[in-house]
Order: sequence, then C-alpha cells, then structure tokens
Amino acid sequence: MKNRIVSVLLCIALFIAMPLSANALNYQSTAIKLTPDNESVYPGDTITFSVSLSPVAELGSIQMQLSIPNGLTYVSGSFSFASGIQDKLGFDYLYWTESSLLINGVASAKDYQSGSDTTVASFKCKANSNYNGTVQVGLKNLEFASCVPPYNIITPRFTVQSGTVTVNKPKQKIYFPDVNYSAWYGDSVDYAVNAGLMKGYSNGYFGTSDGIQRQDFVIILARLSGDDLSVYVGKRSFKDVDPKAYFAPALAWAKDKGVSNGYNDGSFGVGRKVTREQIMTFLCNYAKLKDKYQAVQNPNAIKTMFSDFGNISAYAVESAIWAIYNGVISGKIIGGKKYVSPTANAQRCEVATMFYNIHNNGVFD
Repeated sequence: MKNRIVSVLLCIALFIAMPLSANALNYQSTAIKLTPDNESVYPGDTITFSVSLSPVAELGSIQMQLSIPNGLTYVSGSFSFASGIQDKLGFDYLYWTESSLLINGVASAKDYQSGSDTTVASFKCKANSNYNGTVQVGLKNLEFASCVPPYNIITPRFTVQSGTVTVNKPKQKIYFPDVNYSAWYGDSVDYAVNAGLMKGYSNGYFGTSDGIQRQDFVIILARLSGDDLSVYVGKRSFKDVDPKAYFAPALAWAKDKGVSNGYNDGSFGVGRKVTREQIMTFLCNYAKLKDKYQAVQNPNAIKTMFSDFGNISAYAVESAIWAIYNGVISGKIIGGKKYVSPTANAQRCEVATMFYNIHNNGVFD
C-alpha cells in the first residue's frame, strides 16, 4: 500500500510537469516478457530471468509481483537502465522489493511512437533439489496507476509472456575409483564431469592429482562457453599448434576471443602443465570477454591474505585478485598460513573445484 501511495504521488508530479497528448487517454496493451538465460537446467542451478517491457502510451506507474512456482526459489532481483532508456520509454526509476517490482514514470504517447521493447530488470531463481519438470515463472497482481485524471488503478491492460524452464533429473553419477567423493574435491569432480566440462581417462580413472596441460585447460573453457568451435577447424593460431590437432580449434578460439595471447615468441606452450596463476589469467580474460569483469575496489585487502602473494607474476596480479575476490580460488593452508601457490601446477581436482566455484558463485551469470 505504501508503494502504491508513493507511486500515485509521483504520477501526479509527472502529470503536472509533462504535457499530455490526446492519445494518452487510450489505454493500449502493454506486453511484459520474462526470458530465462537457460531453458534447461538441473537441480541447484541458478537461472537469471530478464524482464522486458513494450512501450507504454500513458503516464503512470506499474507494480507487479513475481509468481514463482514450486520447483524454483527466488534468490534476488535487480534493475538496470539500458542506454537511453529514459529517452525511449520515459521511466523515472525502478524499485525492487522482495520478489516485486515497481516502475515509476512511464512514457508519454510521443515516446511510445519511437520506443521499443527494452529490458528493464532481472531476477534470479534457483532450481530446487530433488525436483524435475517444466515450470513457468510469471507475474501476478499487476497494476497500472494512471497519471491521467481521475488517476485510475487499471489492471486488465497487460499481456504477460511467462518464462519457461525445464528442470531435468540429475544426471547419473559417474564414479571414478581414484576419486574420494567425501573429500573436499568430491562434489567438484562430480559437477565438472556431469556438466560435460571434464572427462576421465580411457582406463576409467579421473587422475585426481595429475596436472593438466595448457591446451587441455583451454578446451574445458571453450566447452564452458558453448561457442561453436567448428568455425575454427583448420585455422592457425600459435606457431607450435598443428591446425589438425584435436586442440587446435579451441586454441584458435582462445586467441580470437582474447582468452590467451600465448607467449612472446608466438607459441602457446603446447604440452606444458598449466599453473594456477595461468588459469586465473585465462579465467579473468574470459570474464572480460563475457563482460562479467569488475575491478576489485580494495585489492590490498586480498594481497595481505596470502603469505606468498608477492610471488605472483606481474602479468597475473590483476587476475589473481579478481579470482580470489570472486571465490574462484581460496588458496591453500600450509602450516597455519594461506598460500596462493601461483606457480604450482594445477591438479585436475583443483581445476574441477575452480569451475564448481564459478558455477556456485554465479561468476559468469
């Protein structure tokens, strides 16, 4: 009720400040669309829904609540103004409460002619454990508070396209005899394998404590991206990469996307074991590619957490700060002190854990 009162007051203020067109009195239907970033998920996965709104011809405010079905749990909501949104749709501001959205200052009739569907907000839900089936996330209690006298509250003026998501049954667990599933890395290996990021050896083992070569790590990252690597088949990338090699498309992708520029001599370092600081650099570059990178505001606080932070190569410092801040790695405890171990070769179980942390923390969501 408080939000509604504030909404109407703002409408009155807008009404006084802005001229009305005769067309503003014709209440045209407003389309609201909810779009998930992934239509097929597994229990425990996080889904981000975008809320897009078609242009609105009248001055006023919109209130709506999310309708979250069984099978999903609301996590958080946020809003963001796309570039020029005020010019296109005339919004004054958006406001999130717990699973509800208030949009104030909707466009004038003139704005309606030049406007287009625009994403105004997003929210996250998590697929519940032990649930499978198809669910729809919709909207309820939609109200439009008109700024046109007599300032009516109008409800039957929206068309809503719900967001549909299928929660799949958990994949059958793949067991490796060398994996201790009760150890700190057990769930990580299970996730990485079932997500299709990592595979076991032909002998049936995972190679928990083995290192991983640089080109094989890039293959994992390319799988995570979901990009079509067929366009890179036969393309040259680094001087030590045979275009016919199984890893050549992934390395051509990495160079093309700026994930890796290789060494100064033009080589990639095929066959070399990937170090922890190299992995953090690959991942940070990937975050920038996906526009998910944000500089850490207080990097010194992170630097002081680790006894060996000063051992990180200069090129990898920014990436290490980003990776630690986002929970990609947490370091190793040795003798009561915490270490990054930047130049140590990354073990396969550690690589699986990094990707599991990325998944759980929504680093690339």
